[in-house]
Order: sequence, then structure tokens, then C-alpha cells
Amino acid sequence: IDMHPYQKSAPARGDRSCLATLKLYIALVLIPQLLWAVSHAAAGGCAYLSFCEGCIPLPVTNPSGTGRSERTNTDVAAVLNISAVDFCTCPLVRGVSNLGGAEPTDPHGGWDIPHSLPDLTGPCSIKVINSSLSDSDFLKMFAYTEPVVLKGMSDQSLFRARSSKSALLRDYGQSLITVATANTHSYRKIQMTLCEYVTKVMKPQTLDTLGNETLYHFGDNDRKGWKDLFSLYKLPPFTLIGLKPVLSFGLAGPGTGVPFHIHGPTFAETIFGRKRWFLYPPKHHPRYNPDDTTLHWVTHVLPTLEVEEKPLECTLSPGDIIFFPDHWWHATLNLDAAVFMSTFFG
Repeated sequence: IDMHPYQKSAPARGDRSCLATLKLYIALVLIPQLLWAVSHAAAGGCAYLSFCEGCIPLPVTNPSGTGRSERTNTDVAAVLNISAVDFCTCPLVRGVSNLGGAEPTDPHGGWDIPHSLPDLTGPCSIKVINSSLSDSDFLKMFAYTEPVVLKGMSDQSLFRARSSKSALLRDYGQSLITVATANTHSYRKIQMTLCEYVTKVMKPQTLDTLGNETLYHFGDNDRKGWKDLFSLYKLPPFTLIGLKPVLSFGLAGPGTGVPFHIHGPTFAETIFGRKRWFLYPPKHHPRYNPDDTTLHWVTHVLPTLEVEEKPLECTLSPGDIIFFPDHWWHATLNLDAAVFMSTFFG
């Protein structure tokens, strides 16, 4: 319909019929969805409007490494195998409620995601320190020799409150994040809003999905845009001589994880959810397929290993920290929907 404001003539009969249909559509479909979106957003959620077909382009990292290209939501939706109509940018959600307020009735911070995975907790064969540990003892016993799990040495109450689901979506739902494939090499990376990742991508892992087909948010953080949140995180209680810490924040669904890989010395802390860790010393190359998920490895490979082939392992609960030295092989499995922070040293 030509809705030009300078149109003088009355619409033809066919146009009047079309206009009536459009009004009916607006009244019965669009307005109810808008009302739902507003009420959902007001409750701290993240509203998706299923009729918003004209979504803005999302920047995607160029796999060739020659820079960044722009892809439409239709392209990104094709990668995720979801409807492009449903993959629309979340409306800005910024509440005026208590910015630091935790969710006292929910110890999981709102990150519960129902799933049908079996109980995949395992034993803990890594040394656990429940009491105080001096800097000199840490350097002598663990910093360059073996991993350790630290319990009761971290108070992240402020950071934990601001990384609850409702707080993160309220404060950063519109922020672009980078997600990468959850395989050893993580070659493919794309960008989407945090809200889109949480509501559309952060799902339970399935056994028939490969790691190079699973999108996972960890690292590549916008430190300037997220500085208010990162400033609340208290660094690990120990440091390494001559090395500087760099924070890396992540969110992932139950059953997800990253298969075996290596990098520099790291402290990794679980904020919400439980995370199972598997580690091998640098000279012991684990038996694994770099494109399989950790869930597949735990289900199909781990049970077949001889005792001398099995890794060191431990399951971390919220507030626990694991440290491992330089170039130790490690893989992770999120037993629940998980929020986590790693401190890399380099």
C-alpha cells in the first residue's frame, strides 16, 4: 500500500481490503507479540519477536584470517541450523533493578538448563588443597610440576551476582560475543549477541554432534565493553614470576566442553555449574579425535583406557579453582550449564 503522506486520493476498494487485513494482522498478531516481548523483557528476560524478518547483519570472523566480513542472520542461522526468522537481534534490555543483586533463591544463578544426560561425575585424582597455602609452597609444589585444585580460597560473590543469567542478559544481552567451534583447533568463529547465544545456542550437547559442529563461548572477550563485570573478578590467590594474567570468560550448556589441547599455565574457576577436568602431563599425548566432543570421548574412549592410560581428573563445583602448569594437556566437560573464568599467564 502506498502510504506516502502526500497521497491525496482515497485508496481503491482493493487497497481498502488490504488495509483492513493489515490492521487485523497488527491487532491479532503483532500487538500481542509486542506485549509479550515487553513483559518478558521487563522480567529480566530476552525477547525474541518471531516476525522480525529484517534482522541486522551480524559480523563474522573471516575463516581465512584476512579480516572480517558481514553476513546476514540468514547466513548465521544456516550455520546453526535454525530458522532465520527466529534468529533476530534481541531488543535492548536494561533494567533499573539492583545491579549487584544476587538471586538468593537460586543457587544456580538462573542457569539451569534441563537435559537428559546421565550422571557423568567422576573421581578426583588431582591433589586438593582445602586449607591455606603460602606463595612459596605453591611455587615449590605446583607452579611448574603438577596440577592442583584449590577449595575455599575464592570469594567471587560480587562477580557471581553480576554473572547470573538475568543480570548478564540485562547488562550485556545486546553485546556482541565471539563463539567458536568446540573442537581442539577451533578454526571457525562467528559473532552474535549474548542474548542470541544464551537463548538459541547454549543447549545440551548431544552424542551425535561433532565438536567442530558445536558453538561455544569462551575467550575473545570484549574487555573494554565488559570491563565493569571483569573488574569485579578477584584474581587467583597466587601468581607466577615474570608472567602477566589475562582473563577469559565463558558460558556453555550441559554436556559441552573442549577436547584435549595445550597452552600456558592457567587458573580456571567455576562460577556456576560443575565442570569435570581431565589432564595429562606434557609428554603424555592423549588418545583422542580433535573433532570429537569431550562428551563422546568420556562415553566411548575413557572406559576403554587401561589404568596407566587414564588421565588425572577432578570435578569442580562453584568456587573451586584448578591450576595446571605450562603445556599440560587438558579437556573439559560441563556437567551443568556453566559460567566460568580462566586466568591465563603469559
